[in-house]
Amino acid sequence: MSGTVPKIEFDLSPLNTVHTTGAPLSVEQYRWFYRSFPPSVQICNIAGGTETGTALIAMDPSGPIHAGEMQVLGLGIDVDILDPVTGKSIAHTGEAGEMVVKKPYPSMPCFFWGDSDGKLYKSAYFEHFENIDVWAQHDWLRQNPNTGGFIMEGRSDGVLNPSGIRFGSGEIYAVIEKQPFTDYFTNCLCVGRRRPTDTDEQVFLFIVMKPGISLTPDFRNKIETAIRKELSPRHVPKFVLAVPDIPTTINGKRVEIAVKQMISGKDVKLSATVQNPEAIEYFREFRDLGNSPSYRAKI
Repeated sequence: MSGTVPKIEFDLSPLNTVHTTGAPLSVEQYRWFYRSFPPSVQICNIAGGTETGTALIAMDPSGPIHAGEMQVLGLGIDVDILDPVTGKSIAHTGEAGEMVVKKPYPSMPCFFWGDSDGKLYKSAYFEHFENIDVWAQHDWLRQNPNTGGFIMEGRSDGVLNPSGIRFGSGEIYAVIEKQPFTDYFTNCLCVGRRRPTDTDEQVFLFIVMKPGISLTPDFRNKIETAIRKELSPRHVPKFVLAVPDIPTTINGKRVEIAVKQMISGKDVKLSATVQNPEAIEYFREFRDLGNSPSYRAKI
């Protein structure tokens, strides 16, 4: 944070709303916003996709705002949350699942350019479930049954699944991306590793420490304790490691899938939207990290 407090330094009386997208805002980011902006200004964290041409989760100017949650589903779009195995709706349960659209919507793309037989288009969105015809957005979403708000927990193709316990990386970020932890690091990334010879997935938490600060056993223990307390012992990552950088897109999204593929021994082809592609190579060394982790960091 720069230390700037806009509501003190500027006249914000004309400002009504601030929209953010590209990534879900954390609870701490909501709190920072209302420490820095007038309470009359509405922060609107929305979600959709470039290809959808609209917000699947949108704002409600007359509704309440809950830190860490998006407000309402977009108008005219039949969005639901489905169990990834059964395909049944679980939105009412408060459990996380696959975010889908169940009916066509006005801005829905009809085809991909150059995809004459439609195979790429179909495989991208319509082959996630075998027996139901829905658009899968590949986001891992849950609805808070108490507030009605929506919590985006990451990409569904990046869902962590150690010992059969499914959870999104967003759950881990929600625990550690707040003070006092953010006084010590600038970025983090949580992914699973499952190599062809592995019988189970192991969870890695990578952390970019601030200049001059090392990842000490004490700090690692504090992170693990917080995750164990706020979530459960089964959410605690197998490895907590310091890295010099984390690959991100030009709009700041963490490139989780590429890192997951890299540490799982797969070939990785980065998108042109990754702003620091050189960062991915560092993660190659973690392909063979065994059960007794070496917590050294080359920073």
